[in-house]
Amino acid sequence: MKHLLLMSLVLSLHLYASSYNFSEVRYSDALGKSMTLRGVISFGDASLEIFYDESKKKLHYEDEELSIYEDDEELEVDDGEAMKIAQYFEIIILLYSADKEELNEEFKVEKEGSKTILYPKDEMQDYINKIELLHKNDDLKSLKLFLTNDDTIKIDIEDEVH
Repeated sequence: MKHLLLMSLVLSLHLYASSYNFSEVRYSDALGKSMTLRGVISFGDASLEIFYDESKKKLHYEDEELSIYEDDEELEVDDGEAMKIAQYFEIIILLYSADKEELNEEFKVEKEGSKTILYPKDEMQDYINKIELLHKNDDLKSLKLFLTNDDTIKIDIEDEVH
């Protein structure tokens, strides 16, 4: 569940209720397997919503409140798990907003051509080793999370939903 929500994190674009199709590839080191998911991610003013096509699961984060739905029924989430997911979503919202000052406070930032590599500072290091961002022009096209348990999550931002 943590990885599902982290993947959701994974999604940065342009604020003000922009929605994008995306694909997400999660690699589990423990299982030695990858799983691919597709869906729609929507960014609002300090909010995030992710809908996964096949599972009919929807995650909504706004005003520090996380809600998870499956087939329009709200699911119960352990407080600790909800807190981790909310932290991931906060990171995704930050990446999407591209607030350079705040990014520099939270991450050591390195540039390699069109790729930006973020190394977390503080407690975020407990679960994320680094984040790679790929931009085209000023738009985020891809992000890849390298987790401390050797799992990875890669999100490719596709076309905007109209």
